[in-house]
Amino acid sequence: MADQRMYPAGQRENLKNHLIQLYRDIEGDLSKNCSDHEITLSQKSKINVCAFRSFQKRMDAELENKMIEEGLSTTDNLIPHVLYSLNKMIVNLSGEANGVETNPAPYVHPADAYRSKGQRRQGLFGGTESENIPCIMVTLDRSMLAKPDIFSKLLTSGMNIARINCAHDDVHVWTALIEQLKMAEENISDKDKKDSCKIYMDLAGPKIRIGELAKEKTDLTITVDRANKNSQYGYLVCKGHTLSHNDLSFLLTAANCEDLTHIDENTSILFKDTRGKNRILTVVHTVHASCLMVKLNKTASFNEHTKLICNKEQWTLTNFEEVPAAIVLKRDDVLRIYKSDRYQGMPAQGNMPASIGISLPKALYNVRLGDNIYMDDGKISGKVIKVEEDFIETKILKPKSETAKVKAGKGINLPDSFVYLNVPALTESDIKTLTFIHEKADIIGLSFVHRPQDLKKLADYLGSLTDRSIGIVAKIETKESIRHLTNIIFEGLDFKHFGIMIARGDLAVELGYSKLARVQQDILDLCRAAHLPVIWATGVLEKMTKKGIPARTELTDVFAGAKADCIMLNKGQYITDSVIFIKKIMAMKNEDIVRRNSHSQDLFLPL
Repeated sequence: MADQRMYPAGQRENLKNHLIQLYRDIEGDLSKNCSDHEITLSQKSKINVCAFRSFQKRMDAELENKMIEEGLSTTDNLIPHVLYSLNKMIVNLSGEANGVETNPAPYVHPADAYRSKGQRRQGLFGGTESENIPCIMVTLDRSMLAKPDIFSKLLTSGMNIARINCAHDDVHVWTALIEQLKMAEENISDKDKKDSCKIYMDLAGPKIRIGELAKEKTDLTITVDRANKNSQYGYLVCKGHTLSHNDLSFLLTAANCEDLTHIDENTSILFKDTRGKNRILTVVHTVHASCLMVKLNKTASFNEHTKLICNKEQWTLTNFEEVPAAIVLKRDDVLRIYKSDRYQGMPAQGNMPASIGISLPKALYNVRLGDNIYMDDGKISGKVIKVEEDFIETKILKPKSETAKVKAGKGINLPDSFVYLNVPALTESDIKTLTFIHEKADIIGLSFVHRPQDLKKLADYLGSLTDRSIGIVAKIETKESIRHLTNIIFEGLDFKHFGIMIARGDLAVELGYSKLARVQQDILDLCRAAHLPVIWATGVLEKMTKKGIPARTELTDVFAGAKADCIMLNKGQYITDSVIFIKKIMAMKNEDIVRRNSHSQDLFLPL
């Protein structure tokens, strides 16, 4: 039975007065903040952002519940037109034709909000103003050049925007990817043609990475299956000589031999392996003057200290493969990070802790005791316990129970260390990249934006290069960019084509995974208030793209991403399947409520 509760007129009057006071308070904030942000009457999106921020400060769960009880708008519904919705609710509660006066600036009507958002989306991503299905952005990869049919498959499957990450590869690869894409577009039949695919290019930005690790020679282990009485066959060659082919299991290089023709078949070559085991290599035959074929009957390990003894001769081995030093960390270990991009990382030795270099030494200039540090997308984390002129030291807090391997090139995040003071978002390398991509890109993404000045610097530099109206996307991926998001949005609203990317990979590390869900929704809300297009990025359908089957949580994430205007997919073997999958989900999402509800009706028993 329906709830028949009736709410007294006095309660509705109290709610109306509460909303009127809320409206007046927001007006007061606008009058104080308009001049600070140079908001003119024509800049309604900025007015609505200010109104929304003011509304957020004053809104609470009790007021929200009272609004719902009276059948009024929810907070989520009023975001794009805050003052209009508040005024409308006041009118509905009072029964009068007019609500409150709109001073100092006109509020945003829902139709204006919808139109502004549509125009900005169309200007940045293409398509039409009225589209309500997110665009699909796909990250291109150099491996695609080996299978050029992938470009036409992506285009016909529904890719609207092709992304090239300028942190990888070079101008030659970027050019080849763009040329293949354009060629595929030209070859698509008229019935399959859609709007022209936009080219989005990410600037690398000041990504802080673990420096190179020192190289060390690795042992060579040759395993013999004794149960089946098998032997392993290989070659023994003198240093400086090569084989035209190696069709056997192993290759050993002797450092101090020149001629092997005097070694007879079935001769035994004795040695002690790295584990101290006595082993024998038996000569099968002579391949040429500097090469023997040999066989091994028992498992053995070799390194540069292994000595081969043949008759009265003794040979040392060389040319073992060099691999990066193994730096393995566990909880409570100490890691030293040198303020150098040339230092090669080393594992702990005696009293010397494990140590690494860093790709951007300036990033460590403002590090303080107690600052958090994260590496490899948060797989390793710690706190700074020592700050010296040439290095810092961190105490490892994660992994908690296992170990983690340090890998060169993996990212480092310093969310507490004011990195932006010494490391600009637009780097010298980015400026060199811009001289090429300003002619190719429809949209340019600025990585690691911290403040609105970063956007202005990019816009000014682009203006000096070209008259083309290139879209700019601010990638929100640092704690500092969240703090300055309102001002970043205000700066971007002055550009002809502008949008926001929620770059959830680094953002999750900077803020902590527990905060990401809330913060990504806050970014969406603020962009809705500003009528700005948003890109939902990082990790979308990652398992499906790589394995062909989505994880259950990925389905929920795609539906959450449907609130954005563009969904970004990364590379993977099944990328085309992921594009088609998103298209199907978005088509269902875009249908009206009645049709959407009917999709599952055949699954339920009738009432």
